[in-house]
Amino acid sequence: MFSSQCQSSYWLRLQDLKTTYQNATSAGVKRELSGRALELGLHLQQMGRYQEAHIYLQAAVDTADNSLQRSRALVARANVEVELGRRDLAQQAYDEALGASPDSAETAISVGLNRSALLTMDAGKQGMFGQLQLLLQRIEQLPDAENKARYLVQYTVQVKRLGGSLPQLAPVLAQSLIIAQKVDAKYLQVEILDQQAQWMEDLQRHQDMLQISDQAILLLQQIDAPELMISIEARRARVYTRLQRHDLAIKSYQIAVRYIEAIRQDIPVSYSQGRSSVREMIDPVYLGLADALLTGADALDPAAKTKLLFQVRDVVEQIKQNQLEDYLGNRCSTLSNLSATTAYAPATALKLNKGTAILYPIIFPDRLELLLETSEGIARHRVDITSNKLIQDVNAMSSALRAQQSFQTLSRRLYKVLLAPLDSTLQGQSIETLVIVPDGALRLLAFAALNDGKQFAVEKYAIAISPGLRIIAQQVDAQIKGAPIARKVLLAGVSEPGKVVDRLPEDLVDQLLQTDDLNVEEKRGKAARSRALQSRQLFGPSQSNVLTEPNSTEDMRAISNKLKQILRLDGVSTEIQSLEKIISAKSILNVDFSSRNFSQQVRSGEFDIVHVASHGIFGSTADKTFILAHDDVITIDQFQSLLSADQLNKRPLDLLVLSACETAEGDDRAPLGISGAALKAKARSAMGSLWPVSDIAASQLMQSVYQNYVNRHMSKAQSLRLAQLELMQQKSFVHPNFWAAFIVVGNWQ
Repeated sequence: MFSSQCQSSYWLRLQDLKTTYQNATSAGVKRELSGRALELGLHLQQMGRYQEAHIYLQAAVDTADNSLQRSRALVARANVEVELGRRDLAQQAYDEALGASPDSAETAISVGLNRSALLTMDAGKQGMFGQLQLLLQRIEQLPDAENKARYLVQYTVQVKRLGGSLPQLAPVLAQSLIIAQKVDAKYLQVEILDQQAQWMEDLQRHQDMLQISDQAILLLQQIDAPELMISIEARRARVYTRLQRHDLAIKSYQIAVRYIEAIRQDIPVSYSQGRSSVREMIDPVYLGLADALLTGADALDPAAKTKLLFQVRDVVEQIKQNQLEDYLGNRCSTLSNLSATTAYAPATALKLNKGTAILYPIIFPDRLELLLETSEGIARHRVDITSNKLIQDVNAMSSALRAQQSFQTLSRRLYKVLLAPLDSTLQGQSIETLVIVPDGALRLLAFAALNDGKQFAVEKYAIAISPGLRIIAQQVDAQIKGAPIARKVLLAGVSEPGKVVDRLPEDLVDQLLQTDDLNVEEKRGKAARSRALQSRQLFGPSQSNVLTEPNSTEDMRAISNKLKQILRLDGVSTEIQSLEKIISAKSILNVDFSSRNFSQQVRSGEFDIVHVASHGIFGSTADKTFILAHDDVITIDQFQSLLSADQLNKRPLDLLVLSACETAEGDDRAPLGISGAALKAKARSAMGSLWPVSDIAASQLMQSVYQNYVNRHMSKAQSLRLAQLELMQQKSFVHPNFWAAFIVVGNWQ
């Protein structure tokens, strides 16, 4: 489905290893089978596919032909247990490895070094230093070989983690480099030089760092190691920036970016123990490049400056793609959409209609940069506010809106920072639609609720959100000519959940029951009946063990009934009935909204709009994002499998509406779930809410949106804007909590 774009060199190597393993299985040669399984498991580990790696590494253990082969497989499996967060199982496997080869010095060293990474500070630094010192003595007794050099490097990593100093470790690193040179292990030599260069950067010994990097680059010209080139060049770029050598910083960042793009599909989305490769390695390079490019922008002539700003925009677009890939846990999910984007071309102006502007806010530690692109060109505005202060204000504003608290001061302050610098341009060019590509915490912000002291932003502009113009095809080059399209709508809702309550994850069930301290009916009787799922606690650690193991069928039935009460959505039936009165639609409610029937209806290709009125949460990652059908949980990944069909490829959904879903509070990654849902459902755009909204307000707003979009053929952004303006005129709903939560994501037309 994703074509050759996702068949990287790692993927191709994986297929070769699987074929070799299958051949060994057929041949039945035990020794060869274990070796092939080990090789395959290590490759999968390198790709970040730890569950699969575990399967093959266990096979390597089970088919080992001798004790040394078994111990190596056990150490490898133990390392994967660590990646999976199963430390107890890792310790057991390390013990088994030692037991399998009690006389092997290398097994003892390997286990000792790997196990030291698991030790906590509870044992005290001195005790840990002592254990590592004993390991160093054993390493030094080994004959000079590549493994010995690697053990020495691993030793320095562990000692540095404990606070070891350069004078203490420099001789060990130097020894490892000499051995690596002696055995002509060039890749290992570069790894050692990379570590030495990092020490020099940490100590701000910039010239020493640059000299070491030069040595590494000479070696890299002789081997294929792009991942090391990325590390070396990114570090050089950081140091050049500190030395005010911005031209050299740009050059090094561009080299690093070129290598990232060359091996993008080979870089695991997740690193060790769930760490993100995007947040730790990829995004800092792109953000550093954007910073370096902007530093010299004002000194350029207008034509050169414009070209440079387009370059910066392209860098930001790539960052947005990185972040959505990180959220979805799959690089190919976004790549499959890039070829469909007609409006985006690198380093050139977008084909924007007059009256439309694209805003890229870029958060740097010391400032905020605003890139604004319109049909007349691109401009840059710098705002002197630290990232910490901006994020603090955004989080406070978001919390105030969720809780219906005072927001006016924060609203005016954020308008002054984010929109006031653009007002003259927006008004001078008669901008009607403002499309925002938010950065970080700004994804949590309801821009519609920002106020200039007289008006809300939504009173001036129709506001839409884009995850990036490269990601979801916007088709912004021209409005569709000719007669308005008659939109066909599928309305799917769950007011009273069914068997789905028995399929919820145990931790979610536990936390739902914990949050239900008040009587359900008492909460439902409050004036503003909210669709909240208590998202603040849904994915945090459990606070107590409220949910005990059910002892009988009767206990299970009681838990199910209570969950059905908690998850009931009284306003959904009314919402669907009211929409049926104003648009031509097919409805599937409660038992008819099974995951199977939902899939069949959408895959028929009959509908342009799919409206889902059911509980859902957008969490920090795709696997914590879901909606509830009547009978089952539908994860964001299942959107792709449930809704895949030739009919949808020929006629993609125009709009996916999620009227009762919410984003996890305070998590700036959660709103990416709305974009991810649209992407997985092959929808041109989506509409969702940043926080739970009262039943009455949500129902009224949705009726207005459909009247405007389906019946009056307005754009999605304008349809939402007019619905928000209509709602805020009512005394009961004047607070932005009721009207500002909903956002249009993706195609705004």
